[in-house]
Amino acid sequence: MPLEYGVSFSDHALVAASLAGGLTSYAEQRGVDISRFLDICGLDPATFRDTTARISFDRLGYLFELLSHETKDPAFALKYADAYRLGDTGPLGFAMLNAPDLRTMWTLFARVAELVVDATYYSVREEGDLVINEWSYSPTVTRFAPFSDMGTAIFVRHIRNFTGQEWEPILMDLQRPKPQGDLAPFHAAFGTVINFGARHNRCIFPRKYFDCKLPNADERVYEIMSQVCLDAWSALNTRLDVMVRARNVIMGLLQTGRADLANVAHQMAMSERSLQRRLAERNTTFGTLIDEARRALSDILLSNDELSLVEIAHRCGYGSAAAYSRAVSGWHGKPPGSLRRKFATKS
Repeated sequence: MPLEYGVSFSDHALVAASLAGGLTSYAEQRGVDISRFLDICGLDPATFRDTTARISFDRLGYLFELLSHETKDPAFALKYADAYRLGDTGPLGFAMLNAPDLRTMWTLFARVAELVVDATYYSVREEGDLVINEWSYSPTVTRFAPFSDMGTAIFVRHIRNFTGQEWEPILMDLQRPKPQGDLAPFHAAFGTVINFGARHNRCIFPRKYFDCKLPNADERVYEIMSQVCLDAWSALNTRLDVMVRARNVIMGLLQTGRADLANVAHQMAMSERSLQRRLAERNTTFGTLIDEARRALSDILLSNDELSLVEIAHRCGYGSAAAYSRAVSGWHGKPPGSLRRKFATKS
């Protein structure tokens, strides 16, 4: 991997800067001076200590890629998760460390996941004797594999605070491509059955674990910290117009095949009728927003020459590249290949 300045980044999606709170010291422990890599990525390490700051998802992903390359360790981000202090995300971290049981902890996280990463589809549901957790990252992000390793491993550590170290999912599907080299660290973190390169992330485990309690949980700390998180989530969404919020949620859901009215309204903590009414007040419809979200996302992704047209079609919610090509031609009067060449000429 060439260590070059002027790398193109997508800054449309942001993540909590505090997730990198221990990265400088961990890199030093691995014998790496992180400063030149921070410079290449355009990241300020001072923000890593700010629990309210947000940084580019793509830049943080590239930083992990550089560190993985430098240490010759494909599992660098995964191992960093073991060194991460679970409370460093601030109120959310402390709430998760003091939830009375795993169900309560997971339900809170599902509600406020946007505090950690933008445009994330996140769902957890109970079906019979199983719990099914599904999530996906912003489709505008290319370098999501290291964040996936780190973020999922940190969350697994939270789970095992309740269940003990024996917890292992029945199945773990991960969007990230299969890592090169030794897979043992990934199996230790995520279980025996891992499917890499999945269309979206999914974790399935026995429902009995949902009732596991945290012996040293502080109920008062949980009440205070969870309310801080809910207030922050409300403030984050209140600042956004309902059309912008809905379009952002739709973008996150398109690649999962779940960008319907029911799921979008649920992600926005609204009823379907309320969402439809609010959109009607803005003289638009849900169907119009779907089309606008696809077009906006398509324009963003076509400027990224690392993605194939088949992958872009999938991220925009189309079943085939042909269907996607017809849509692009309808929007712009020319096929996606021509648009991509136009973007390349401009850059």
